Amino acid sequence: MNRCCPICNSLNKKIIHDFTFNVPKEYYLATEYRIVTCQQCGMGFLDFDTTKSDYGKYYTEVNMYAGKPAQQLGNMFMFDLINRNLEKDSKILDVGIGACGLLLKLKNEKFNDICGLDPSAESIEFARNLGIDCILGDAYEDNTSLYKKFDAIIVSACYEHFEDPNKITKNLINYLTKDGHLIICVPNINYIEDSKLPLNTIFNHEHINYFSRETFIQLMKQFNMLEIDCIHQKDGINNESMYYGIFQFNENIEKEIIKDTTTFSNIKKYLNKELILQNERCNLIDKLVEQNKKIVIWGASTLAITMADNSKLLQGNILSIVDNNKFRWNKEYLGFIVKNPESLKELKNDYLILILVNSKIYIDEIIREITDKNLNVKIISLIEF
Repeated sequence: MNRCCPICNSLNKKIIHDFTFNVPKEYYLATEYRIVTCQQCGMGFLDFDTTKSDYGKYYTEVNMYAGKPAQQLGNMFMFDLINRNLEKDSKILDVGIGACGLLLKLKNEKFNDICGLDPSAESIEFARNLGIDCILGDAYEDNTSLYKKFDAIIVSACYEHFEDPNKITKNLINYLTKDGHLIICVPNINYIEDSKLPLNTIFNHEHINYFSRETFIQLMKQFNMLEIDCIHQKDGINNESMYYGIFQFNENIEKEIIKDTTTFSNIKKYLNKELILQNERCNLIDKLVEQNKKIVIWGASTLAITMADNSKLLQGNILSIVDNNKFRWNKEYLGFIVKNPESLKELKNDYLILILVNSKIYIDEIIREITDKNLNVKIISLIEF
């Protein structure tokens, strides 16, 4: 494993935890990962052997974000930050558009000069069907046609995904006008110990950078970008802490590296707790398999992969995998073809549904959907176990 620190490029790393994550082979990504912190600046990140090119293929060809529900709570806080710092006629670029929740919010609030940038053709088509102008492209590409074009660039819940945050930041700053703003949102690793999210949701093949506010400011300082406003917010369901920041060019920034001394211990505390819970989840699945229960998996998720890697799940009597994300339908996952949940009506009610989604946000909605389908089956939500 040879990944350098995504902030300071140091190869001097302190190992925290090794794990296997057997993503489908068509993802192009590694299966062996190592959680580390940088000995020079303290940044937390995943070490692996996947190349930047392979990650580019993954986000271009295997994208699933257009089919996910927009995160309304996060969009609300991001909008508050934008609304109190930008004029309505600002020219805005949203990088990594997801389900277009934020762009739709901006459009509805009369921010009319907005545009999205995403490497996935599916995401671009999804946005254009909503009447939102978009550019098909990769933030790693230095697109000179975008130079000094935008008053603000939004990067919401993306920096934790970037294999090379320095390269992308350099490009995005070139796209800003002289007094332009870079507006970001990232999970704040400083509060990870309180998180109710399972290990695989925080540490996986997509979430590969673990910023605190301090380490993100350190990244921005290298480009003379100064934090001028921020919001810290924790959602009440998963206890996930998010950092929202807005940055602007300032040539007088002191660039000396100030090491983050808390990320290593915070990650260790979370892992000590979560590895116990993960083992309990695996034990539950093993019992279901030993009892030869008929199982439908709800969620083509990272939690499903983690359970497949660490329990007897795939030795069980699995009838089907279903998911509400239409971009996953008819594609292979863990050796099964993912189906529309409507397909459950074709099965006899002598099975149980094992909900393997990554966030508690979706649990109540899924249970209501099962109830509305009049499916008289047992339901087990593993994330609540």
